[in-house]
Amino acid sequence: MRKKLTSTILIPAYNEEMSIVKCVSSCLHQSENADEIIVVNDGSTDRTLEFLKLFEKDIKIIDLKKNTGNKSKAQEIGLKYVNTEIFITTDADTELDFNFVKQIKNDFRKNPKTSAVCGFVESKKNNWITNVREINYLIGQTIYKKAQSYISALFVLAGCSSAFKTKDFREIVTFDHDNITEDLGFTYKLKLADKKII
Repeated sequence: MRKKLTSTILIPAYNEEMSIVKCVSSCLHQSENADEIIVVNDGSTDRTLEFLKLFEKDIKIIDLKKNTGNKSKAQEIGLKYVNTEIFITTDADTELDFNFVKQIKNDFRKNPKTSAVCGFVESKKNNWITNVREINYLIGQTIYKKAQSYISALFVLAGCSSAFKTKDFREIVTFDHDNITEDLGFTYKLKLADKKII
């Protein structure tokens, strides 16, 4: 019997009216559901909050009346509401694969010492720049990140598709609001604490 593992998806959102419905829908329609989805509306001035209210029976909305000016500040506020063993970070312009939560949980179940899991990010093709980015992502994650994981030297956790043990994150990682590469900072802090990242 699989160990029960509670999870929350945490999404900071600022002026994401173009993508928030697809993002939240992808989080709600999972092969193994998260226990909770928390969206921090970071003082949006567009229709983000209006669209979030379409899901208010299924998600927790934290509506900040004033923009914090920083994604990590919105995440930090949201983390105060997380009461599960793990939390998944994603962005409001990201769509999760149908099996994302299930795969994340399985990775934590396989090795109880795992402190963080990095997801696989695919870039959507919109123009020639995003086409190039897609190739870069495929090479970087299929070859480099997989190799780094095998030798326990993962370089960076993807900010839009990673998961953390809530206890470890609160004790070791926390948020640095002046860090423009916070996902890199998260990874280094866990590495310095000798925590397992896959």
